[in-house]
Amino acid sequence: MKAILISTLLFLSGFIVQASTYIVTSTANGGAGSLRTAINNANNAVGRDTIVFNLGNSVAARTISLTAALPVINDTLVIDGTSQPSNPFGNSDAKVIVRAAVTNLLGLRLYADYCEVYGLYIKGFGNSILFNVSELNTGTRIGAPGKGNVLSGGSGAGIAGFDLIGTTIQSNFIGLDTTGLQPESNQGFGISVGSFLINGIIGGNTLQEGNTICGNALGGVYIAGGDSLQLIGNKIGATYLGNSISGNGGIGASIGFVGDNEGYLIENNVISGNGEGGIRISSDHSIVRNNFIGTDITGTQNFGNESGYGLMIDGKFLEIRNNVVSGNLGHGITVNQFARQISIVGNKIGCDNSGLNE
Repeated sequence: MKAILISTLLFLSGFIVQASTYIVTSTANGGAGSLRTAINNANNAVGRDTIVFNLGNSVAARTISLTAALPVINDTLVIDGTSQPSNPFGNSDAKVIVRAAVTNLLGLRLYADYCEVYGLYIKGFGNSILFNVSELNTGTRIGAPGKGNVLSGGSGAGIAGFDLIGTTIQSNFIGLDTTGLQPESNQGFGISVGSFLINGIIGGNTLQEGNTICGNALGGVYIAGGDSLQLIGNKIGATYLGNSISGNGGIGASIGFVGDNEGYLIENNVISGNGEGGIRISSDHSIVRNNFIGTDITGTQNFGNESGYGLMIDGKFLEIRNNVVSGNLGHGITVNQFARQISIVGNKIGCDNSGLNE
């Protein structure tokens, strides 16, 4: 009897959390087959659900124009635009356009943990992707190799959050069109985290994992603070190929001091052409290495950050190693008065990657 009861409970448990897949077949604002209806259905079904797409092949047939905001996503959900059986747009991975047809609409609002968003061109919203500002968000993924998004043309940020743990942001164009070469600016930051980001990854160790973050009015990446962030392999102010610039209006990357404020790795980025300097880092026990700050991806072209520094340091116990910091209109590396125990080793400052040419 006990064995039968356990088996029944396991069966019921599996039934209750069974995941569902919803197919978007319509570009209408609502109704059968629409993205709105798919999100509502997923919200009403307990468990990790998936939304896929089967629209027409033309650009118009793959464009969802919204006159009202989509529902808040309050249960774990995967939205996969790369499931659409069509070629991606331009140099991006996006295959489905979700655009605001009226002003001041918010884009995707991810208020559940462990959500994933892939292959969408989200255009013209207040914030393209917004995390819940009043609760902690855990384990969300925005983009992946071969599955990146385009987040552009908004009146706010490309991605905006507050308290985030384990967030991964990879392979996206933020503030650019689908070519990755022309600006389609967000009026806020490309990525903005207003409190802390813990154990987050922005970019990655392969070329395909890096984000291209350009043309955003307030700056490229703003992280108020946190712990154990990896900012790796991104182009911030440099365009998709890394051989031209479309700089962010503010600073390229600003890492603040909220929270534990330590353990950052900033590596293998191209951070160039930005309006108010390259990187400002206030965290402790962190490493900044192998970046091109003020040059192209080869470290030979002058793409300096404007009206400011290449790298400004406010934190303590930092290792600054093997960077090329050149072409910037202000100082190459600035160490502020409260910084302590900073190791600056093996950098090329004011010259190209060979160390031979200015």
